[in-house]
Amino acid sequence: MTKENTGPKKIKPVIVELELSRDLLPGEISVLNTLNKKYSDKEISLTFNDQTLSARLVRLDPAKYERSINEYISRADLAGTYEEEKNPFLLLLEKINAIGSYGIRYGKRIYAGYADERKVTGRKEKAKSCKLIAKNKKTRKVRGRRKEKAHSCKLKADSKE
Repeated sequence: MTKENTGPKKIKPVIVELELSRDLLPGEISVLNTLNKKYSDKEISLTFNDQTLSARLVRLDPAKYERSINEYISRADLAGTYEEEKNPFLLLLEKINAIGSYGIRYGKRIYAGYADERKVTGRKEKAKSCKLIAKNKKTRKVRGRRKEKAHSCKLKADSKE
């Protein structure tokens, strides 16, 4: 009998891309590099290729990240540049904020692997059987009143490896 790999699962990050109509300015490249130094790859990492700004997203505190963007834009003296056009970093952050599938842990949004752990094959059949069990559950008397016994019917996520 062989033992399957029971090590930690490799979680795929969420990729968010923003198409730009231009290349990044030298100051924006500096901001991109500074953001990548401040935030680890286990949080967010930015890349720019072929006029596309991409974020590899695992977990993030969006409010803190926005403060960092504004701080580094100010330091690079780019604030006046964005009067006519939009700040590409804030546009990317808007796309990140629009993602609705995330969990929260320690004040950060967890994006990577969020939907994977909630996929259950045969959910409807399992939910029906759970309702039948709950319907037929027994009751017991507590202080002269009838009280239902606690029942927990858990739907277990199937791993797709």
